[in-house]
Amino acid sequence: MSLDSDIQEIRSRSDIDEIRQELMYYPNVWSTGFGNKLIDDNTTNVACLMVYVNEKPDNSDLDNNEIIPESIDGIYTDIRLFPENEIAPTNNSFLNSNRRNGYTDPYFCGNRVYNSDGEYGTLGAGVIGPTGKNLALTNHHSVSTRSFGSQIKSETIGQNVYEDRYASEPHDEYNDVIGTVVNASDRDNNEADWALIEFSDSTRYTNEMYGFDSIGNIQEPSFSDRIVMSGARTGLVGAELISVDFASNYGNLYEFSVDQDHNIAGNSGSLVGTIKNNTFHPFGLQFAENSNNALATQLTDVFAQSGASLDTSTYSGTITQGTYGTDNMFEHTVIDYDNTNRTVDILVANCGYNDHSANLTIETESGYQISTTPITLNSNEKTIVTTDWTHGATATIQSTDIVWTIDMDPYFDKLPIKPPTNLTLENIT
Repeated sequence: MSLDSDIQEIRSRSDIDEIRQELMYYPNVWSTGFGNKLIDDNTTNVACLMVYVNEKPDNSDLDNNEIIPESIDGIYTDIRLFPENEIAPTNNSFLNSNRRNGYTDPYFCGNRVYNSDGEYGTLGAGVIGPTGKNLALTNHHSVSTRSFGSQIKSETIGQNVYEDRYASEPHDEYNDVIGTVVNASDRDNNEADWALIEFSDSTRYTNEMYGFDSIGNIQEPSFSDRIVMSGARTGLVGAELISVDFASNYGNLYEFSVDQDHNIAGNSGSLVGTIKNNTFHPFGLQFAENSNNALATQLTDVFAQSGASLDTSTYSGTITQGTYGTDNMFEHTVIDYDNTNRTVDILVANCGYNDHSANLTIETESGYQISTTPITLNSNEKTIVTTDWTHGATATIQSTDIVWTIDMDPYFDKLPIKPPTNLTLENIT
């Protein structure tokens, strides 16, 4: 059986609610979820109940009846340190990052969006409001001036949101207001973290999303899926699903680990999804982090509470040149790999304002080039490159004088060291 079917079997047990409730009585436990058991932060493909704790004391400091068992009624457990009171927002105005710090015309999903205190999050997606208006979706805490978790709906509605060309200067309400918050989540009722923005008449915007030429319908992820998000802080970044139905006072959540220790502060409000049949299918809205792991609320909860729906159409026309920031915006991330045939699928996207060319190179630690693929992409166009790989290889994309590199080992370091079929051992020594 697959990991997904094993987890579904656990979720469908008639006594699962009682088992989850029983775990809540152990010291420091504040939530449970369903997921992939981890050992030393490595996945095992063993279905389990994730037990989220505020702290992990040594078992020697606990009575026997206070120690969470390794399994309960035939279900493995996995204790996860994810303190409830340390769930941190992923926006931070003090980080120095050149990712997506310019603005475009029209405004894009994936751009930064600022509140009046200069704190930013990510403009996540275009949505259709309850009355049929075209709106934009982000996190409530990204557009509120209150601290994370203390937002007041009535106070946030009507507040202005700002574009990012004046991010380092005081906001000028006559120049850089792009819209107004027209609805937001109600924290008093433990709603998910969301806000809806109506753009001003002078702001051109598009439902298209940085790095994706189309957004599909909501689809629940499986544990075999590679997760991708497009955040204002990181650009395109891959991730692995860890847990589903992670119960919290923000609703049921997804937990996922982000590739390569990316700092994701600033990604609050970004869509999280999978790529299937060359289409991005979202399932969550990122809103919090803990170390290198992130949390996303369920989009189905967001839309049920807001009355909005995902807008999968595109509108607004051609992107014109931005007046601030860099135009070198190629981004790439691993989205799939084939262990048997030793190939890897790399998503490459032109997230800049204009058409560009670049080279995607796969090379070993010794500098041997496995492959070089020339790529020419229009603005906001993407392509998926399938190429050979081997242990120790890196993927590098170069556009003019800008270079970004992906270390391939996080995906393949558990595999035998052997070259692709079209190389010899002499080539890579």
